[in-house]
Amino acid sequence: MKDKSHKCDACSKTNREIPACVTACSSDALTFGNRKVILHVANMRLKEVKNNFPNSSIYGKREFGGLRVITILKDKPEKFNLPVGKDAIQIETFWNLLYSLY
Repeated sequence: MKDKSHKCDACSKTNREIPACVTACSSDALTFGNRKVILHVANMRLKEVKNNFPNSSIYGKREFGGLRVITILKDKPEKFNLPVGKDAIQIETFWNLLYSLY
């Protein structure tokens, strides 16, 4: 589908231990692994990033109950029109409901 955005399925359609994008990323910008380890690394990296970008933050740590993708932003989430606070609380979605049925 040309000119359409698609959500990454993290290679769930193939039997991969590590997603292809992580393996192919030559700049090591992508990491895959245990969430606690990823958050620890993100917190350490954030300290470095804050030297040049004082408003930088980690997005996905708590938003919507904790996202599966953790991102270090160079500015506050609001600058990128990302939901925060009460707009980013955990919500029961159709997919959560669907997964709970199995």
